[in-house]
Amino acid sequence: MIVYLGLGSNLETPIDQLHAAKAAIAKVSGILEVTFSSLYCSPPMGSLNQPNYVNAVMAIETDLLPLELLAVTQAIENEHGRVRKERWGSRTLDIDILLFGDEVLNLPDLIVPHYGMCERAFVLHPLFEISPNLIIPNHGKLNDLVACCPLDGLEILSDAASYLAIASMKPLTHLDLLAMKQRGEKITCLTAYDASFGALIDAAGIEVILVGDSLGMVIQGHSTTLPVKINDMIYHTRCVTETCKHALVVSDLPFMTYATLELAAQNAALLIQNGGAKMVKLEGAKVEIIEFLVAQGISVCGHLGLLPQFIHQLGGYKVQGKKAEAAEKLLADALTIQNAGATMLILECVPADLAQQITKCLTIPVIGIGAGNFCDGQVLVIYDILGMSTGKRPRFSKNFLNDTNSIASALKNYAYAVKKGDFPAIEHSF
Repeated sequence: MIVYLGLGSNLETPIDQLHAAKAAIAKVSGILEVTFSSLYCSPPMGSLNQPNYVNAVMAIETDLLPLELLAVTQAIENEHGRVRKERWGSRTLDIDILLFGDEVLNLPDLIVPHYGMCERAFVLHPLFEISPNLIIPNHGKLNDLVACCPLDGLEILSDAASYLAIASMKPLTHLDLLAMKQRGEKITCLTAYDASFGALIDAAGIEVILVGDSLGMVIQGHSTTLPVKINDMIYHTRCVTETCKHALVVSDLPFMTYATLELAAQNAALLIQNGGAKMVKLEGAKVEIIEFLVAQGISVCGHLGLLPQFIHQLGGYKVQGKKAEAAEKLLADALTIQNAGATMLILECVPADLAQQITKCLTIPVIGIGAGNFCDGQVLVIYDILGMSTGKRPRFSKNFLNDTNSIASALKNYAYAVKKGDFPAIEHSF
């Protein structure tokens, strides 16, 4: 039987309490640890005159009966000095049985699913991290519940240091990315389209989140990005920026929303004012548009190589710049975009040697997707790195969830692989 336990503490080094409780649970005969979520910091539910909580969700496999498991968890709580006095009061350790397989229990000492869990961010978000496709008995799909549950101050913690330092972390700017390029540190970027994935990516230390018009394909189910409207981009950008504290959020200007200077300025302003984006991205060497936006104080990211908004002109999703003439044009366009004032460039589906040449020639950061390992950073679609996309997986992507059972771990593994230079490998390049 798969069982989900909620763990929480806000006294006597909470992180240590949770790790010790996890170890104690795993040692019990008849219990096998399946996975453990990241740690989350949340404000107290009761009196505000108490420390913030550290929370997590643990999945176990057990042959214990529900009340037998309850006795085990209460014994572990007692061993950690749990004193039951005030409801919603401070505590050294709290272990709740959230779900017991598909069972619905209403016993004097145990209610499952745990009462109130479907309204609590510090339960739903860690649960979603380790089991996103879960269905909660009598409540429905977990992803639907998460979508309706505000974070209410919930912060994901990557480790003990982040628990102490999270309040001091500042939002990243394009100047931070420029400094990373100058010192040779790889930049990591992933797409996100909602609050939950935005928070997870942010907590994993990814520097850039791209709210891409790729949502037209991976969210809306279209065969291209062309049907995406500006209101779609505003909505999804706002969802991401609501929970993103540190990463630089870049939002796509969708098809035909920057055909003129006036349109470009109006729609870029909407993405920034209403969506909360810090930078907008547009496809092609639109020099006048870029210069005009920059003159209005708008940070711009260029995009060259395979341009999804030009798919009907290109005749399909194909590698660009393979021939000498095309390669020369791409390099010239990249320099033109930089000179127009763009602060970042994305190169998509171009030969690795060409991407290396462009990266060396430009002073602004160059982020690759299917552009080899010599760019200043890498970007992938979040669903691709988690094996969630429908259809054929792009050659340049990799499923980072294959080697772990946690979304948070997969995100960290992606970031580590990019930073170390292990990704993309030769098999992901052209």
